[in-house]
Amino acid sequence: MKVHLIQIVWHRDKDAPFNAPIMSLHCHPSRNLLATAGQDKTVKVWRLVKESGKWGAQAVCELDCHERSVNCVRWSPCGTRLASCGDDKHIIVYTPREGHDWESVSSRRDVQVTTMSNNADTTDLAWSPDCVRLAVGGVDASVTIWDSGKREPMFVRKDHRSFVQGVAWDPAEELLASLSSDRSLALVRVPAVFGKPDAQGRRRRRRSAATVVPQRECPLIKSVSAPQLEDQGSAHAMLLAVATMDGVVVYDTAAGRALATAAHIHMERITDVSWAHDSALVAVASMDGYVSLLAMDPEEEGSDQPASAPAARKPKRATLVPVVPRAGVTGPDE
Repeated sequence: MKVHLIQIVWHRDKDAPFNAPIMSLHCHPSRNLLATAGQDKTVKVWRLVKESGKWGAQAVCELDCHERSVNCVRWSPCGTRLASCGDDKHIIVYTPREGHDWESVSSRRDVQVTTMSNNADTTDLAWSPDCVRLAVGGVDASVTIWDSGKREPMFVRKDHRSFVQGVAWDPAEELLASLSSDRSLALVRVPAVFGKPDAQGRRRRRRSAATVVPQRECPLIKSVSAPQLEDQGSAHAMLLAVATMDGVVVYDTAAGRALATAAHIHMERITDVSWAHDSALVAVASMDGYVSLLAMDPEEEGSDQPASAPAARKPKRATLVPVVPRAGVTGPDE
């Protein structure tokens, strides 16, 4: 695994001679586009390019619609819309205007902006698989589901005692998960039909003894020939990128161990990680104001399929393999 630290001005700190902290990032689900959110109140879209064997980023557009720090940015699963939330209590959805797509958008004038206002500062958001609803976590320990078309809250839940750090949808849209700084996980069964604002769902709450850290699953499911998985009726495995304070560890669910580790890649703590659509890259954001790209080496044999529809595409060669040693990067067995 090779580390490419892209040393450009990602988000500018107007009051200091260095980059503003990057609070969140997300790779586009089907293109080499990257969205970043910073403490400079802006959301930016970048094009990831590879020249002479090195990865870089080219600015596509800057969206300055927030009034305070932007804490989270996420592409919709269909890739046509972008959403962000922040300390100004706003949830903002960006949609390219007619005649534009995200490759041709150059400024705020080229997008339609839809703003929704939460009751408290917002920390995280997640699109529903149907690209219509948004689950938003707040510092008031609430999780709100918004209808992005009607700009209305569908229901609000408070299953935690402290602010919500993360939210995620079940791919079948039956469960909604939320994590909190009180070290608890809440699983809520989402009603098939949203009725009253206090619509009820089953809740399961678990406590963790560890601090919550960013974790993202690979967008492709890897086909494997593992006897222990075949005995369970499955021949597929997932790859997970888990952020620590100063590094990223890639785990293979089939092997049950760390596949690769990148350590000490940033000067300050890591805030977010995201897989590229083809699983060839893992993008990492940090409070030091920089983004690094972890490039995976295509040496391991195998095949990949989309996580959302395992039989939808022809198998591809797997793109994640044991780490290639280099300065500052160590393998799991070293």
